[in-house]
Amino acid sequence: MPKDLKKRQRGGRSKKKNDTEDQDGQKVESNNTEFQEQDFVPLGDAPKAETSRPAGPSGSQGFANAPQISESEVDPAAPFGFVDPDIKAYFRSVDERLREWEALGLAHGEDAESELEGMSALDFCGFQPMTTLTKLRSLELKLATDQDCALIMERLLHSMGDWGRRVVADSFAGHWNVLIQHRFGSHVCQTLFSLAADTIDREAKGIFPKQHKEQEEHLKQNPQIGTLRTMTQLVKDLSEELIKNISNLLISTFASPAIRTLLLLLSPGRAVPSTKGSSQDDKRVRSKKSAKFRNAQAGQMSSVIVNENEDPSLIGAGKKSERAVPVELQEIRKRILKYLKKRLSPVEWRAMGVENVGGPTIQVLLECDTDEGHSNEAGSILDSLTSGLVAEQASASPSEPKADDFFPSLFRDATGSHLAQTTLTVAPANIFDILWRIYFVGKIGKLSTHPIGNFVVATGVRRLDEEALRNVITELKAVDPSTLIRSAKTSVLQVLVSRSGETGLLRGEISSLLCAAFELQTYLEKKLLVPCALTMNVLKSYQNAVRISKGEEEENAAELEEAPEEPEAQQHGWKPRQPKRQTGGTLDPTMQGALLLQDIIAAGKGLNETVLDSLTSLSAEELLTMAFSPISSHILDAALTSPGVEFKWRRKLLMAFMGHYLELAQDKLGSRVADTIWDKAADGFTREKIARSLIDHHGTLSQSQYGRYFAKKLNLPLLQRRPAEWKEIQLGVIHHFNGSRLQGRGDNAQTQQKADSAETTTKKRKLKTDDETAVIDDLFADVTKEKTSKKSKI
Repeated sequence: MPKDLKKRQRGGRSKKKNDTEDQDGQKVESNNTEFQEQDFVPLGDAPKAETSRPAGPSGSQGFANAPQISESEVDPAAPFGFVDPDIKAYFRSVDERLREWEALGLAHGEDAESELEGMSALDFCGFQPMTTLTKLRSLELKLATDQDCALIMERLLHSMGDWGRRVVADSFAGHWNVLIQHRFGSHVCQTLFSLAADTIDREAKGIFPKQHKEQEEHLKQNPQIGTLRTMTQLVKDLSEELIKNISNLLISTFASPAIRTLLLLLSPGRAVPSTKGSSQDDKRVRSKKSAKFRNAQAGQMSSVIVNENEDPSLIGAGKKSERAVPVELQEIRKRILKYLKKRLSPVEWRAMGVENVGGPTIQVLLECDTDEGHSNEAGSILDSLTSGLVAEQASASPSEPKADDFFPSLFRDATGSHLAQTTLTVAPANIFDILWRIYFVGKIGKLSTHPIGNFVVATGVRRLDEEALRNVITELKAVDPSTLIRSAKTSVLQVLVSRSGETGLLRGEISSLLCAAFELQTYLEKKLLVPCALTMNVLKSYQNAVRISKGEEEENAAELEEAPEEPEAQQHGWKPRQPKRQTGGTLDPTMQGALLLQDIIAAGKGLNETVLDSLTSLSAEELLTMAFSPISSHILDAALTSPGVEFKWRRKLLMAFMGHYLELAQDKLGSRVADTIWDKAADGFTREKIARSLIDHHGTLSQSQYGRYFAKKLNLPLLQRRPAEWKEIQLGVIHHFNGSRLQGRGDNAQTQQKADSAETTTKKRKLKTDDETAVIDDLFADVTKEKTSKKSKI
C-alpha cells in the first residue's frame, strides 16, 4: 500500500521534539495546559467576569475587596483566578479533619466545639470573630470555581450558621451571572440556595444570629458604618442581578438546576429540595447522575457544629412547604414570570419544554405561574404550551377546540412526557376536560401500552371522575387488557386501583379488569393471581414457565416436532432473523408486579379479596420463597400491616408459616418479615404458638446471625420457667396478685406503665372483692403460721 494512503495508527512513531526554543536553549512552555481539564468549549458571547466591584459587600468599609481581574487575565476554567496550591492543601486538611470528626461521632456536641477552638482553618466558616472572616474574604470566589475546593466549600456551608452563609452570599454579589454558569460554581450556588430557605424562614419569624444583634447595636452608635445584608435582601438582590439574563440561564447546562432551586426558594407552598439528592423533590432539580453522586456524599453533607437556632440533623434535609416566604421575595417571582412571558414567544416556550436542560425548568415555571392564578389567562405559560387553547376558552364566544400536533407529540418523547404530565396536573378543570376529550378518549388502549405514553395516561386518570373512569375501563377491555401484562406496562392499572381505593368507586369493575388482564376466569384460576401478577405472566405463560422449570416440555413441543422440514435453500443458506418465539415466561419476581399487588392489597375490601385468597392458598415453601426475595417480601409486609386487610386473612397467613418460623428468622430478608409478624400482626395467642414452636430450636436461633434478634424478642427462657409471667408481658396485662412483684423487678418499663393502667381499669372490681381477698389472705396466713410452728417444734 502506498505510504500516502496508509492509515495512521497509534504507536510506531516517536514524538517530534519541540523546535521552539529560546536563545538560552530552553524550551518555551505552552499555555495550553490551563485548558486541558476543560470538558466544554465556551461560547464567544458568554458573559465575561466583571473587572471591578464596589468597595465592601454592601458598601461596607470593614470587608476586603474582591480580587481585581483584568479582561486579558480571565480564564473560562477559573474566571476569578486559580487557587494557590498551599491554600488548596490547607482546605483539604480542613475537609479531612471534618470527616474524621463525623466518623468518630463528634459532630453534634460540646466535644466538637472544643476541638474547633484551636483550629484556625474553620475561621472561614464564620465560627470565629468577624476579623478572621475579613482576612479570608477574597478567597470565596476562587474556592467556589475550583474543581477540588468547590465540594469542600459545599460541605462547609452546611456547618456555617446563618451569619456565615450571609457572608458567603455577600461575597458573591456582582458575580452571580458568571458563578452560576460555571461548572463547579453552579453547584455551590445551588447548595447555598437550598440552605438559604432555612435562614429566610427564621428571618421571617424574627430569629436572627447574635452577630446580627451586635451589628444593630453598633449601627445605633455609629450610623455611618456598613452593615451585612440579611439573607432575604441578598436573595432579592441576586435575583435582580440574574433577571436580565434569565432567559439564557434557563437553557444553560450548569445554571438551569440552580435557577430551578431559586424559583422554588421564592415560591411559598413549594418544598425546597435537600442537598443530599435522596428525596423525591430532588428529582425536580437534579439529574439521575447528580442524584447518585449526592447520595454517595450525603453522609458528608451535614453539619459538624451546633449552630444557634439550628437543628444539625435537619441541615440540608430540605425545607418543607410550610416555610415562610417574605412578600418581597414573592414579588420577585412575579417579576421573573412577567419578564419571561413578555420576552419569550409561544414557539420558544414549546421548544424549551422538550429540551433536556430547559424542560425541567419550564415545568417549575409552569407550576409557579399556576400558583399565581394565571393559568386561565390568555398569554400564560399554559396558554403557550397548549397552542392558544386557554385564550380561546377565555374569550366571550369560545369556538370548538381542535387538536394540535404539539401536545400529542409529547406523549412519545422521553423529555416532553414530563411536561405533558405537569400540564395535566396543573391545568384547570375546564382545560383538563378538553385536553382529555381531544387527545385521550378513544386512544387509551394504545397509549396505555406505549413505553412512555402510559405514564402520561396514568397522570390523567388520577383526575377523572366516576363516569370517565368507567369509560377508561371499557376502552381497556375492548382492546384486550392482557396486552398490558404482556408488555409489562402496569402504570394505568395501578392508578385505577389507587383511585378506586381512595374514592371507593367501581371496585367490582376494576377487580374484573384485573382478572381479565391475567386471563383468569374460573375460581381455581383466580387462585393463581398472586404468582401470575408477581412474575408478570398471563395464565398460559405462567403454566408453561412452571412446566419448563420442572423439566417438562412445552405444550406445543409435539407440534414443533411434526412441523414440515425446512426448504433446502433455508437449510443451507439464509436463516430467519427473528428469534424463535418462546411461549413460556419466567418465574422471577418483578418490580411492576410487586407494586401492583401492594396497591391492590392496600385498596381495601372489594378489591383485595381475590389477591388475599390467592396469597393464603400458597404453600409454605412458596411463601418462604416470597419472604426471602427483596422484591416479593414487601407484598407480605403489605398484607400483614395494611389497615384494609381483615383479621381473618392475616391470621390465615400467620398460620401458613407455622412450623417454618425457624427458617424464616434465620434468613437475611425473612427475619424482617418475622419481625413484622411479631411486632405488628400477631396477637397474644399467635405469639404463644410461635414461641412454643421454637422452644426446641432456641440454641440454633440464638446462634444465628439474623435469628438472634428474633430470639431476643421471644424471650424463650422466661416462657419455659414462668409461662404465666411471659403471657402477662406479651399481653401487657398484669394480675393484681403479682403486679407489685413484677414492677419491683423492673423487667420491662413498658410493662410497668401498662400495669398502672390495668390497675386503674380494675379498681372497681377490686373494691367489690376486698372482703373476699381479706378472708383468703387470713386463711393463707393461718396456714403459714401452722407450718412455721411445726418446723420450730421439730
